[in-house]
Amino acid sequence: MVRGRLGSTWKQDPALRSALAGGGATAERAAARAVDAMALEVDGVDVGAGRAEGPLLASVEALGEGVLRLLAGSARAQVHFSEGGVELVLARRGASALLTVVALGRPARVLARDVEVDLAELTRATREAATRLADDLGSFQPKRMAASTGSLRSLARRLEAARPAPTEVPPSPARAAVQRPPRRPDAPTCSFDLRDDEALLVSYRGPGADLGSLLPAGRVALRSTDGREIVSVSGPPFLVLRDLSAFAGRLADAARHGEAASSVALAAPGRHATVNLEADLVAGTLACDGGPPLPCPPLPLARALLEAAVDFCGVVAARNAWQADNGWLAELRTSAAERLAHVQELLAGDLVATEGAPVRRRRTRPLPRTPLGPGHMRRLAFRRAWEADAGAPAGFGVAVLADLVIAAGARAVLGLDARRGTERWCRPGATLATVSGGALFVADGVRLASLEPTTGRERWSRAVDELPEGVRDVVRLTGGLALALAPGAAAALDPASGRTAWTFAPPAALTLCASALGPLAVLGSDAGFLYGVEAATGRMAWRLRLPGPLAGPPSAYGDACLALCATELGGSLLAVDPATGRRHFEVPFDVAPSGSPVPFAGLLGVPGVVAGDPVVTAVHPAGRLAWEDAPPLGSGPVALAPLPAGLLAKTAHGACVALDREGTAIWSHARVVKHPPPANAPPVVARGVALVPGEQVDALEAATGKVLGHASLAAPVRLLADAELNAWGMDAEGVVTAVRLETHLSVL
Repeated sequence: MVRGRLGSTWKQDPALRSALAGGGATAERAAARAVDAMALEVDGVDVGAGRAEGPLLASVEALGEGVLRLLAGSARAQVHFSEGGVELVLARRGASALLTVVALGRPARVLARDVEVDLAELTRATREAATRLADDLGSFQPKRMAASTGSLRSLARRLEAARPAPTEVPPSPARAAVQRPPRRPDAPTCSFDLRDDEALLVSYRGPGADLGSLLPAGRVALRSTDGREIVSVSGPPFLVLRDLSAFAGRLADAARHGEAASSVALAAPGRHATVNLEADLVAGTLACDGGPPLPCPPLPLARALLEAAVDFCGVVAARNAWQADNGWLAELRTSAAERLAHVQELLAGDLVATEGAPVRRRRTRPLPRTPLGPGHMRRLAFRRAWEADAGAPAGFGVAVLADLVIAAGARAVLGLDARRGTERWCRPGATLATVSGGALFVADGVRLASLEPTTGRERWSRAVDELPEGVRDVVRLTGGLALALAPGAAAALDPASGRTAWTFAPPAALTLCASALGPLAVLGSDAGFLYGVEAATGRMAWRLRLPGPLAGPPSAYGDACLALCATELGGSLLAVDPATGRRHFEVPFDVAPSGSPVPFAGLLGVPGVVAGDPVVTAVHPAGRLAWEDAPPLGSGPVALAPLPAGLLAKTAHGACVALDREGTAIWSHARVVKHPPPANAPPVVARGVALVPGEQVDALEAATGKVLGHASLAAPVRLLADAELNAWGMDAEGVVTAVRLETHLSVL
């Protein structure tokens, strides 16, 4: 006898009961989120062992649709229970149905396999479960739960009216050749055997995901570098290799981060038995269930596991070409191949170019240091010039190009006269805005456009769904190409048409950042690699393994490329030859970096935090740590700006301290405010004056820290100034305010 039992604890939830009693759309949403267990009992035994749990409405409807598929002649159907991580696979065998329950939470295992029940009995049990749930939901508000109860009662009627159709007999699948990975001597190996006596693999005809066709029995074996067997696991190779592929990814991450050990539990025969593997990354060994450790270096082991997973996917697709479209197999193939490429990079290490064209640094003109006038400066007076509202800042927020101010926000992107604030051009708001190499790029969630900054004229636009998903930044490369950066991939776009010239997708990368350095695009990934890519062709010129993910985009300094990394112990600053990828130096420090390196007085300043307190680290260009200092500025990160002979560090409140080249405090400026800006904009130093943003902008004498005046820029999160100390600030709401230096008083 087959019976479908639904849990009832959801009825005791006061919030859910209240929402259901209210009826209408609120009740329908509440019905959809009612979560409880669902037991499919055969002769009083729950085949799911109490682990089938999820939204009841969706679960019952999915079970009903699956049974209807079997009745219509399909060979298989499946039901997903999200809360318990369980898949129920239904298969048709004549007038019977076979129930297989798979627990996908690691270690993945088959809880019940091919439990045969009468298809008519299964149909009746499903119909009764749908009717029972409809009655339970309708009891709260019978007349105002029409949608949920109506769909369930309609499902029950369809199940009652359905009659078994003959099972579909599709044509035989095509077979394809398979490329097996090479066998490496003196390396760990992972092998598998498939025993597909029931022809499950060839039964898949698509479309969609079909877990049941990937569950033939078999065995997966691991051997050490000297050929001794470490473990042999019986069970569906798909599930075992799926778990081992995930373990290989964790193993590679552990090796990259310098961890000492990593482990995995695999399902052994039975509902609860496991096999435990312990990898010692320091000794390079692997042990099974506390047995003797056998030689298995971590990265070669990860490679062997991933090659076996990719090999399995190839074998399955070779036996049945349609399996290539099976979502379960495609997911394993894609993830294992990406992890394998990452492991191959880790094993290969640095790839250095033998020669490269010299990289010329794209220099920006610094603000002048010469005083505003002769004598000792005593007072500055600023006058508010104009104001404009662009909405919440997008990307750079505000930029100054010659006599043009560009304000980018959620409401509008504006081109404004820098002096008068008059509008030169306007376009709708943006979610992304970047200025790079004199080019302006904006995206609104639908299209990415390249604009002429002076006129706002659109040079080209591309639908964002034609680009790598989730474009987060755009960098202009030498030659005019626009490099669109998205999670895991970058696309170079033609400057005239916006068409894709080339793409670059490093393995295992989720976050990319890039900078243009001469003929190269230098890209860094959170997977811990730095790449030099030819801007014209997209060809990788060199690759460098980093001590950790980048803490910010790479930057130019002299003839070197700087890469600031976050590490397990804090941070590390690398200098690299951008032409060849050769390391100039690597300086580790025990401070977590919180911003990009800032050149000052012949040194490099790196802001960081330790236990929430700010720390400034100075690195000598020769590749050694010059000094570290914890300025007494309170908690939180600091923003840095270079002084003529030192460095200025400030907090979001506007408190700041000036440090000389030796790290000694020259002067400090205390400031504690009730409403600091949400972002810590760096100060601007020019003409012997430091403009320090906080709740307002303080004008301080750079040499002494004496207060010279105040600019009425309320809590700016972006701050810019020109050579005449005219300033523009944007607050968190996207209001851009311009102030002009009206008078300055000096004493001779």
